[in-house]
Amino acid sequence: MIINRHERVPLYCQLRSVILERIENGELKPNSPIPSETELVKQYGLSRTTVRQAINELVREGYIYRRKGKGTFVSRPKMQHGLRKLTSFSEDMLSRGLRPTSKVLEFGRVVPCSRVVSMLEMETGEEVYRIVRLRLADGEPVGLQESYVRVGPDQVITQEDIGGEASLYGLLESRFNLQLNEANESVEASLADPGEARLLGVRKGAPLLLRERVTYALEGEPVEFVRTLYRADRYKYLVHLARE
Repeated sequence: MIINRHERVPLYCQLRSVILERIENGELKPNSPIPSETELVKQYGLSRTTVRQAINELVREGYIYRRKGKGTFVSRPKMQHGLRKLTSFSEDMLSRGLRPTSKVLEFGRVVPCSRVVSMLEMETGEEVYRIVRLRLADGEPVGLQESYVRVGPDQVITQEDIGGEASLYGLLESRFNLQLNEANESVEASLADPGEARLLGVRKGAPLLLRERVTYALEGEPVEFVRTLYRADRYKYLVHLARE
């Protein structure tokens, strides 16, 4: 792909497409440096302002990232999540060939707020397990997850059950014989506050994807309400649409 000065497409957009094509065809590999601004200016005969604008666009979109004093590098591909299949975080990561692990930040039985009571169709005063975990893929933080799990009073979950490489969905299905059947899920944009930024390894105010889900067992009763903040530079959603 070359730069065409006679097209109506702005030059910085054309350069963005050129660099992106080099990333997608494997010429520029993950975590490898892209050519410097000076090299791109010489190679494509563009102004430094135009080159910088193209690079800024790719940084903003998460395709490349800057290291102070070292240059600009290609980001690892974003993890893609389809919205038609009910899977756990662990199942998502394993399907991509990544090792899922969790660091438990908070754990215990609580009487939840009214919103959670409503989501899980509970009685006021009923207790649930509240689990806050940092979710990692190949050791890299990608999500911060807060789960409220409704199980029977005789169904015990321990902190050891849901740390490390353990899967909460796997636990519910194997130990408690709960058949998880379907879920309602929403996705919206969010910005990292100082605590979230520190845990996820991003800057304060970095874009995040907020996913909220209510998961139901086969008989229709809600089992889990979960709120997950994903790094927008590491995660994207795929939706298949068909016209009726």
